[in-house]
Amino acid sequence: MFEIIFKLSISCIVITIFGLCVMYNKKLINLLEKSKIATNKKFQEKFGKKLRQLSRDTERKATINKNTLNYKLYIYFKDIIENLDMEKDNVTPSGLVIFIASLSFVFSTIFSVLVNSVNLTLPMFCAFFYLILVVFKFMSLTRYEKKEAQIMDMTDLLVSDIRGGVFNAIRRYRNSFHPNLRVYVNEFLDDIDNKSYSFEKAIKKLNDKLGHNFTEFCIIAISYESKADEHSESEFSIVMETNAEIRNTREENNKIFNERKIQIIASMLLIGAYCVFSIYEDRFMMNFFLNNTFGKLSLVADVGLVAWSLAYLTSVKSQSL
Repeated sequence: MFEIIFKLSISCIVITIFGLCVMYNKKLINLLEKSKIATNKKFQEKFGKKLRQLSRDTERKATINKNTLNYKLYIYFKDIIENLDMEKDNVTPSGLVIFIASLSFVFSTIFSVLVNSVNLTLPMFCAFFYLILVVFKFMSLTRYEKKEAQIMDMTDLLVSDIRGGVFNAIRRYRNSFHPNLRVYVNEFLDDIDNKSYSFEKAIKKLNDKLGHNFTEFCIIAISYESKADEHSESEFSIVMETNAEIRNTREENNKIFNERKIQIIASMLLIGAYCVFSIYEDRFMMNFFLNNTFGKLSLVADVGLVAWSLAYLTSVKSQSL
């Protein structure tokens, strides 16, 4: 028994590490390129270029036709990567899919061993894949909402003291912005101060970093810096009005979301606690869940139900974004 557990643990660790290496393959290849170890360089020369070419080909094929399912899936995973700020580590949609598949295979294998049923590996793999994907999506939406709030706080602060110019306002309040945004703002100032960027070029680069939540302010800022008239200044009020509307919508939808979250989590905890208690205290229930085919299938259904519940919460959360 100990030998089986040991081999299973090693296999799960190896598969998980494989998934991580594939997800962060671009970062890993860059490290191998800089390595002075001969074997690392050989690996990079033999496989590094092929992995890069495979990533480029996958991305190109997925984005050729915007009406295909491949493109929709590509955008779905791309949004998760952007919201979780995984782009800085060069994570690609295909890499994320392989990592989720690796985790799903590990969990489904452990489950199959526990219930002694190889036939359930595939349905459990699908259930765990869906569950892990929903968790990633939920985390990305939560992260997106926080980043959006940080950007709105930043633009509101700038608009409140815009008369001296957008660039001067950004320089004046740069230490008041959220730490997550400060690094991009300092880069913006450095582009103008030390790299001779024009204001328009620098703030467009900043907009690329912050995303579409900053776009409206960016467009008005470029117009204001070039004209600096009262009409351009009054346009900044649109930004504050938009931010106020978004905050009101968030507040209303978050109330609904929190109510649903408490209900669903409480229900899952009660059902889970009852199942665990029944398995350990009732021999019939233990035999039903661990040895009976219908009992094993009900465990698969339970994982699917948890995934569906989280997906429902995710859909409620996404309505406010």
